[in-house]
Amino acid sequence: MWSRIVELSALPRGWDSYGALPLQQPAIEALRDTIAELSDSINSAPAVSLTTDGGLQCEWIGVEHSITLTIDGSGVVSVQHEHAPSGVEWDGPLDEVLDLEKKVWHSSLQ
Repeated sequence: MWSRIVELSALPRGWDSYGALPLQQPAIEALRDTIAELSDSINSAPAVSLTTDGGLQCEWIGVEHSITLTIDGSGVVSVQHEHAPSGVEWDGPLDEVLDLEKKVWHSSLQ
């Protein structure tokens, strides 16, 4: 995951040919802190991509659960979670997620 972030940090302003910002330091720091808090619950590395505001998106897609952490360029983390069998979806700020560790654990199973 961290090697992918190093790759993304090399992209210049406008990497998407529409003026997207390069990777912002607050996004890296917020991801580092969030991953550190969740490390015991992570079973596999997420797919990591750069957002147009210089943030990061980390996604795990499991058999029944998927979860996406979106960190904007200023370091604000939001979470999207889907439980496929029930069709229940949730989207909101990191500090409002119930059972985040459990959701990440299920989503990151291979």
